[in-house]
Amino acid sequence: MPKSIAIVGGGISGLVTAYDLERLTDCDIDLYEASDRLGGKIQTSRIGEFLVEEGPDCFFSRKPGVNEFVSEIGLDDDVIRPIQKEFMMLIGGNLHRVPGGLVTLTYSKPDAIDEATFLSPEAKSRVMKEAEQPMGTGADESIRSFFNRRFGREFTSLVVEPLLAGTHGGDPDCLSMAALYPGYFNLERQHGSLSAGMPTPAAGSETSKPSFLSFRGGMQTLVDRVAKKLERTRVHLGTATDFEQLSNDFVVLAIPAANASNLIGKRMPEAGRALQRIPHRSSAIVTLAYDRDQIGHALDGTGFLVPPDEPCRVSGATWSSQKWEGRAPEGSVLMRVFMKSGLDADDDTLAMSGLAEIASLLDIKGEPKLKMVTRWTNALPQYEVGHFDRISAIEAELAATPNIILTGTSFRGVGIPDCISQGRKAAKTIAERL
Repeated sequence: MPKSIAIVGGGISGLVTAYDLERLTDCDIDLYEASDRLGGKIQTSRIGEFLVEEGPDCFFSRKPGVNEFVSEIGLDDDVIRPIQKEFMMLIGGNLHRVPGGLVTLTYSKPDAIDEATFLSPEAKSRVMKEAEQPMGTGADESIRSFFNRRFGREFTSLVVEPLLAGTHGGDPDCLSMAALYPGYFNLERQHGSLSAGMPTPAAGSETSKPSFLSFRGGMQTLVDRVAKKLERTRVHLGTATDFEQLSNDFVVLAIPAANASNLIGKRMPEAGRALQRIPHRSSAIVTLAYDRDQIGHALDGTGFLVPPDEPCRVSGATWSSQKWEGRAPEGSVLMRVFMKSGLDADDDTLAMSGLAEIASLLDIKGEPKLKMVTRWTNALPQYEVGHFDRISAIEAELAATPNIILTGTSFRGVGIPDCISQGRKAAKTIAERL
């Protein structure tokens, strides 16, 4: 008689787990999703003539395995590259172009340092001395600590923190280098500096391709294709689960840490308490659309980011229609504004707050023809220093019950490629234990 597997959570991690389990085992598979849709934070909506991403708008193409998975499920022809790549930084109330070579976070492109109008001569000089700085102890440390040591405070504050910490909605004094940016963390450990270990991509090589890619029909394309590939998995939407009633041979918890804690806390209180200690933050996105002639700014880039010390209610904005094809009709502009304060306000107040922040920056006239708010409550896991040690301790607590497997953004990677990788690993682990 085939073994039975319950997957709790219908985000990309749970879907990929089911997809691989169908190929690796003959198990009976049930997938339970509490909401009325699959995909978790990956959600693309068609609003009139606009294609709106309510969650992530792309995936990081340089993570191992993600391009192979996209090919495996037959989506190569749906992949699109960004129309523009460079972005801007809001500093001192003004938008400054960030030279493309600057975001490698090495001094390997001195021209890019020279072109950064928002950096002082002292900061530029300090960045160029990155290779001369002493190594850390090798222990995990915060994003701010690591890059202050390597590049100095000004560059870290104005470039690194909005780029690396801001995208996670977190505190750069707390977020873990080892967990979130192991590539940079290991470059220092292996080579003594980032610039010494950073390869220079050859023209036409894989690493010279765009770091971020999307799909012609939006990121929901990925979810829909994986779901369509499922043949034996029974999908139960709008179905909350009670762990005590699950009698399956294996249970995969592909849900946020707090939800996992609520499910297993009674049976495994220590693991439950440890899961509760993984912090999460909330976020909100204000999506706006305008006629192009309402906006005086050139919109020459993909959007802008905001350093944490800048007095601003937003952490950044993406000009979606300037970044990806097919997001808005000709003559229109679609943008997303990421709010970092005032999240307790109602939707109208929050939307007006975001609009007010960007109106003068972009020289916007008149009212938007589309205005919507998307909220993600406690949806951004915070990988604080020592995160992987905490996860290992939780997994050790669960070792006495080897039929329970954790996967998803709360645990070993927050990006879409990380979730795909975790889902595949969860399926492989079950197949090996059978």
